[in-house]
Amino acid sequence: MSAIAGIVMLTGEPLRPEEGGRLMRALSVYPADDVRTWQGGCAFLGCHAQWLTPESVTDRHPRSGGIGRTIAADAVIDNRNELFDRLGVPLPQRQQLSDSDLILIAYDKWGTDAPRYLLGDYAFLIWDERERMLFGARDLTGNRTLYYHRSGNRIAFCTVIAPLLSLPGVPKKLNEQWLADFMANPEMNESFDPDQTAYADISLLPPAHRITVRGGKRRSTAAERSIRPSGSASGRTTKWKKRSGTYSGKQSSAGRERAGKSARC
Repeated sequence: MSAIAGIVMLTGEPLRPEEGGRLMRALSVYPADDVRTWQGGCAFLGCHAQWLTPESVTDRHPRSGGIGRTIAADAVIDNRNELFDRLGVPLPQRQQLSDSDLILIAYDKWGTDAPRYLLGDYAFLIWDERERMLFGARDLTGNRTLYYHRSGNRIAFCTVIAPLLSLPGVPKKLNEQWLADFMANPEMNESFDPDQTAYADISLLPPAHRITVRGGKRRSTAAERSIRPSGSASGRTTKWKKRSGTYSGKQSSAGRERAGKSARC
């Protein structure tokens, strides 16, 4: 698994570079094959990438599309062939496109409905400069995580909680309701309230949800799948790379088989 991070200043003023740097330094405790960042005015995106699939080896992101859209993604998209056909991607280009490229092309076509067409494990953030909007989504089964914190005119996202706590102005107050739920049921994987975490001021985007941040407003809505892609034409090669460390998000049995035997950090 990779880790992604993002910050947006909701009132549009330029973001101080050191804030994005704090997130990435906090992620440095995890193994990575490639670390990259992008900043454009009021928005920052970063990716702490682990190469788990053949397609991910050539994937360099955050990366920008041709119309002012930049993506950071932790994604393994399984229905690549179906998406290629739906999106009209020419055959010679398909092998060269990474999963983050494919998500960005899907967003260009379907906008915020793009997650309805994606099958796989993913969490991603897209900064849409033209719309002045940050859009993010999490996969149907929640095999990738995406936490966020809003304070004043800033909203920050990350795959794991600790980097968010490194930002100035983020309280470390514990969430008593979450702790009560955990004490009542120590085996629980998620809170009864799916967007709560152990910290009162940090939220979790629930599985199969998308989030849109624009003009100081935050909106989270269910992204129920309207299309069930065929499992027989994934377009995914079968050679998978094993890792000795992953991030702390949940992982399905299918995801564990794909990533190989791994230990959580």
